[in-house]
Amino acid sequence: MFPNPAKGFALPAAIFVLVVVAGMMASMVRLSGAQTGTMTLGLKSVQATWAAQSGIEWGVEEAAGSLSCGSVSGTSFTIDSFTVAMACSETTHDEGSETKHIFTVTATVTTTGNNVDDIDYVYKQLEAVVKETGP
Repeated sequence: MFPNPAKGFALPAAIFVLVVVAGMMASMVRLSGAQTGTMTLGLKSVQATWAAQSGIEWGVEEAAGSLSCGSVSGTSFTIDSFTVAMACSETTHDEGSETKHIFTVTATVTTTGNNVDDIDYVYKQLEAVVKETGP
């Protein structure tokens, strides 16, 4: 009599299915981690934009209120986990008998304590140009 050639065929098939399912599970875990990291970085980017906007509003108020960039340039402050570095430049123009001031206020935001090479490093820069409108 002949031996049954199909005997033991289910074991390699079961091992193959287990390996394929394990590979799929591992890739799903990896994708989930990447998605979480992307979401966190997106949230930090939005927070950095609002920190820069806060810096711009403060810088414009300071420069326009005193008609000088003196208190704005070189100033830096911290908002949550972000460092906001301020810069300001001023130009004057004569319009008839009046001298008008134009201020360019720049807010540069970086994550506090992180290097450019860090995975959660965020950098944003906003700039506003403001013209004095009248007496």
